[in-house]
Amino acid sequence: MQKQHLAMAEILVQEMDELYEPEQALAAGTVFPALNLPFFAITEEMMEKAPSAKSYQGKTEAQQKKLKKLTEISFVADDLNLYLCTHPEDEKAFEIFQEYAKQKKQLLEELGEEHFPLCAEDAGELADRKKAPSPWKGADAYVVL
Repeated sequence: MQKQHLAMAEILVQEMDELYEPEQALAAGTVFPALNLPFFAITEEMMEKAPSAKSYQGKTEAQQKKLKKLTEISFVADDLNLYLCTHPEDEKAFEIFQEYAKQKKQLLEELGEEHFPLCAEDAGELADRKKAPSPWKGADAYVVL
């Protein structure tokens, strides 16, 4: 049997360009507008209907807003981290990543101080762990971020 080539693919190297804002990035599934292509494209209208703060389980409106912001910031940091795996020399992307990582750390600290630690390793004392809602009370006690 003779080998046949069924297809030939050309994959362009991704370049650092403009980025979506965190709320748009989470809705689109990518921080890079250039990757929001027709096959998976999320329209601007759909991105405007991103989850509201009320869809986050929190005791107060302020907590819900912070959890939403944390989700968005974490998504952008993770997406930029993936980009940096293939573009380790991109200083601009690394600077942006560091800024989002800093924001993420700050939000985690704020939520931990104001409400309860979101990560088990952030619980400094046993009493901190008791502040977190139990999973059977409608919340995952800790999240992995």
